[in-house]
Amino acid sequence: MSTQHLSAIRQTLRNVLNEIAAQTACDVESLLQKLTLRPPKNPGWGDLCTNVVLLICADEKEAHDKYGPEFTTQFEKLDFIQSATVSDNGYINLKIKPDYWASQLFDICRDGVGYCMGDRVPAIDTFVALKPANTDDLVSLRQRWNVEALSNLARQVGTDVTEGEWQAGEQRGFSLKGALAKCGEQKLKLALLSSGPDFAVKFSPIMATEQSYDNPAFSFLYAMSRIDALLVQFSEDEKEEDGALLLEGHEDIKLTLRLEVELSKLLCHSPIYVRKALEEGDMNYLTSFLQSVTLLFFRLYRHERLQSSDYLGQEGHKNARKLLLKAVNTQIGNSLKLMGIDRAKEFI
Repeated sequence: MSTQHLSAIRQTLRNVLNEIAAQTACDVESLLQKLTLRPPKNPGWGDLCTNVVLLICADEKEAHDKYGPEFTTQFEKLDFIQSATVSDNGYINLKIKPDYWASQLFDICRDGVGYCMGDRVPAIDTFVALKPANTDDLVSLRQRWNVEALSNLARQVGTDVTEGEWQAGEQRGFSLKGALAKCGEQKLKLALLSSGPDFAVKFSPIMATEQSYDNPAFSFLYAMSRIDALLVQFSEDEKEEDGALLLEGHEDIKLTLRLEVELSKLLCHSPIYVRKALEEGDMNYLTSFLQSVTLLFFRLYRHERLQSSDYLGQEGHKNARKLLLKAVNTQIGNSLKLMGIDRAKEFI
């Protein structure tokens, strides 16, 4: 198993907090629950950032200068960290070596949305599934499908699930029967779970069924169908019994194109959005991440002309590129399975 960056970073945060706990009088466990570890708003600042120093000493500049280096020194000892710096606003920005992201693709293909989760990086202690008593409109139906998907997600990443009763608000959703008649259950489910709660009220059958890259109800399945076709078209490797490609070891996985590196990096950020979905109780945090993955795949597809070029047949690169596409397929397919979405016949 390769080194998984999020677990190593979180363990480093824990170690440093334990070392300085007496000086800062902080509750380490409580602080670990509050800290954030996410991509910064400006990608130029780094690949990940954390607010740990701000939680220790708020806006005290002198304290930032004192405690920031305690963390950055330890982060820079991790073999995948390129640099660790404390910004003027108190956030620690981490840059990760570009070659690292490709090394994680095998683990992503194996673990799907469980990548870097479970015992290594617990999501949350317990997920409370708030189920509606009745599903008579799209708001209540979305909630039912939402908690079913999140419960499946929680179990896959090793989080306990308990049930509670969902209290409906005053706002009523679009007609359930009308939406099902216009869209069908599968497209309706994916449209609702890949949109915010307001869409269940201001529902549009046209938007839900539109064949556009911007519509996850179309783009997820279409991306998977394109990847399946490409892997079959350019397959020269032996296959396992389930049809999965047998690829070479980690030492052969090198991605060189900018869009390839961006896509592999984005895939490695999936645990951040899995945690967010469970913490906030909304599958849309995960589906929004998957939509970003899908759109980036289509950028690569168009820019490199994957179907008509020798992109997947080029010696020295083909195995890494096939693995990248397989990782995209795994993340999307695993998530669709959790939501109870079947592959549409028109895409198979």
